[in-house]
Order: sequence, then structure tokens, then C-alpha cells
Amino acid sequence: MTTTLQKNRIVEMFEKMWLDNVKTRILQEDGSYKRVDKRGKKRLDAQAHFQTEAEDKRSQQRNEERPMYPLRPLDRNTQ
Repeated sequence: MTTTLQKNRIVEMFEKMWLDNVKTRILQEDGSYKRVDKRGKKRLDAQAHFQTEAEDKRSQQRNEERPMYPLRPLDRNTQ
């Protein structure tokens, strides 16, 4: 089951992918592809964006405090 949050994330990702213009080609009527004119447009590489986003999230997770559970010696008398 997909939550609203997950659906919103998926839509956000597709919007970013549609804006990607790094290697964009447009299919022509004759079946050939033509490069998109990028002059004056901000470069957006969706794959690099998602990779950086994932690396940042992983780094943030590593920095979050996690509870410490001390190791205790095994009490052999309780077995």
C-alpha cells in the first residue's frame, strides 16, 4: 500500500527527471533524435541530484544519535 507521502515523493522524483537536461534528446518524426538546445538554461542532472540526495541522507543518518546498549556478561547461573 502506498502512502500519500510516498506518492508525493514519486511525483517529486518524476518532476525532477522531466527537468533533466544533461543528455536530453527529442525523438523526431523520422525516428532520429535531436539534442535539446541548452543555451541559457540551468544544467540539471537528475541522476547526480538523486545520488547527492541519497549520500546526504545517509550521512545524516550516521550522525543521528542512536541509543547505546551496554554489553553485559552472560549470567550462566540462570540457564
